[in-house]
Amino acid sequence: MPNILSGRLLIGIALLVVGFGAFLYVQNTKMIADITNLSNQLSTINTVLEEQSNQINAINKATQSAIKQKEINTKHNEGVQHEIRKSLDKDKSGDSLIPDDITSRLRQQIDSIRPGKTNSDKP
Repeated sequence: MPNILSGRLLIGIALLVVGFGAFLYVQNTKMIADITNLSNQLSTINTVLEEQSNQINAINKATQSAIKQKEINTKHNEGVQHEIRKSLDKDKSGDSLIPDDITSRLRQQIDSIRPGKTNSDKP
């Protein structure tokens, strides 16, 4: 009888080992599928990140170009303003008063060419 019990015990242990081996095989297959799926997702994410990096670099280049152009325009405008100031400082005609009779004649001329303005509208 002890041989029968030990044989059955060996068969039970063998069945447990085979069952556990099958379980490990199924788990390994699932893990391989999960790793493949995660690897594909990682590849997609890396592609998206690379595209975004390229777009950011393009935006940075455009921004730098715009900043440089603005600096050039600002320097040009400052130069033009400086030249205008120099010209105005040299020309002192803006400091003199215009006689009243000339200003009244100018006003009359302006009133005569304005639409809807008549001589009866004078104060």
